[in-house]
Amino acid sequence: GEPKGPKVFKLEGQEIVLFGGNYVMKARPYFPPLDVVVADAQRLAQELKLSAYRPPPAKDGSPRRAVCCVRLGAMMEGAMPDEAMKLDEQWAANLEATIKAFADAGVYVFLDVHQDAYCTTNGGDGLPWWMAAEMQRTAGCCTPSGECLCCCCCCGSPNPSYLTSPEHPLKLMLPWCIAKCIGMRQIETDPEDQDPWRNFSVGGQAGHPGLMNIGNINMRLNNHDAAWAEGTVGATRQCHNFATRFHESPFSERDREPLFEPYLQHIRYLCRAWERHWNVVAVELLNEPFLAGLPNVLQMMVSRRRLFDFHLATLEGLER
Repeated sequence: GEPKGPKVFKLEGQEIVLFGGNYVMKARPYFPPLDVVVADAQRLAQELKLSAYRPPPAKDGSPRRAVCCVRLGAMMEGAMPDEAMKLDEQWAANLEATIKAFADAGVYVFLDVHQDAYCTTNGGDGLPWWMAAEMQRTAGCCTPSGECLCCCCCCGSPNPSYLTSPEHPLKLMLPWCIAKCIGMRQIETDPEDQDPWRNFSVGGQAGHPGLMNIGNINMRLNNHDAAWAEGTVGATRQCHNFATRFHESPFSERDREPLFEPYLQHIRYLCRAWERHWNVVAVELLNEPFLAGLPNVLQMMVSRRRLFDFHLATLEGLER
């Protein structure tokens, strides 16, 4: 099992205590203006210095020191914004400049491949919208491993939803009678909007799908702070189907090239940044992945193992 007690971090052989916070901008341009980053980095370092805080000694009595560190967002939707699957040069330049600004102030960073509900077309953020479009284009009632995405015992639909559109309205993963009993919010739409899921949808010709999470007013009714707190967006069929298929993508003949390989390319780029910059201390492969697969309970029960397999495939891919 996991060792009990506080986690120990060392830098150059000395135990350290990390101070800092999140620095994740979840929408374009994904990084604040450089002068803002410089000011934030300098302020963080200065305030820790002025605090005169001295951590208690390590268990062996040796001194520990406090170190500034931020969790820096490195979102794939910003790095590869369109289906060309090419690194966006402006995003890369902004990432490099942001890392350097923190380095100049003596602040360490770890790079966070952030996601919330995986994709803008689910009402979330993180992975590119074109991944959801590819999943929908090649949709079938079963995952690449052959398991049903529709229900616990049989296929209720030959075309499960991986994104939100007029043909695939945002829908909870559980029947409302069950969802209500466990305190989930019902999906809301503007009663005066006769076509609530067209704006900013894939193929809707009414706004860029990369902005659906903030541009579609009906999506905003379901992904505001209170809705997030009650788990609405993360509890949709779109989100669960997307997560299940993405976690299986390294092992799928159909999905490895269009889904997993671009993700692996993104991770490789971040690892190269780790090699280039002394202050980059880690790369977080995927923020807060969850147990996916509902309403298929059997699918959900093996989702944790598949997530571990996904991470293993990522590490193996980095070795090649």
